[in-house]
Amino acid sequence: MEALYEQNQADVNEAKTIGRADLIPSIKLRHCCLLRNQRCIFAYLYDRLLRIRALRWEYGSVLPANVRFHMSAEEVQWFGRYKKSLASFMRSIGGEEGLDITQDMKPPKSLYIQVKCLKDYGEFEIDDGTVILLKKNSQMEMLISLSAEEQKMHENHLRDTFILTENKTVSDQQINS
Repeated sequence: MEALYEQNQADVNEAKTIGRADLIPSIKLRHCCLLRNQRCIFAYLYDRLLRIRALRWEYGSVLPANVRFHMSAEEVQWFGRYKKSLASFMRSIGGEEGLDITQDMKPPKSLYIQVKCLKDYGEFEIDDGTVILLKKNSQMEMLISLSAEEQKMHENHLRDTFILTENKTVSDQQINS
C-alpha cells in the first residue's frame, strides 16, 4: 500500500507541475485500489476484534497461553481494556455485588429444579413465599430461579442438606468439590 501511495503521490505532483493529463486515469485507479485495500484491512481488523471479544465470553478474563501467543501486543491490550470495561459494567448493574452476565449463557432445560433432601431440614421457604417441609430422602420439583438456589447452595448450612439437580443426578462427591 505504501508503494501505491508513493507512486500516486509522485504522479499527482507530476500531473500538477508539468500538466500531464494522461496520468489522471492511473492516479484514479491507484487511488481506488488504495481505498479498496483500506476497506479490506478495516474489515479484517474489525473481524479480529469481534473474535477477541468472543474469546472473553468463551474463556473468561484470563486467556490460555496458546491463544494469547497468536495475538499481537495491541490485541492483548484491547482485550485487557474490553475485559475491564465489561467488569465495570457488570459491577454497575445488579446491586452491591454486581451481576455476572457471562455466566449461564445457555438457558436451563427446565424452570423446575429437583431437590433431594439428604437430611432432615424442616421448613424451607422458597422465593415465591411457599413453605416446604424438607425431610430426609424426600424428593420434589420446585419452580425456582437457578441463580437464587445456587446462591443458597453455596451457604455452608445448606450444602450438606440437599442436592439440586436440573434433569440430571448429582453425586455427593460433585457437590462437596
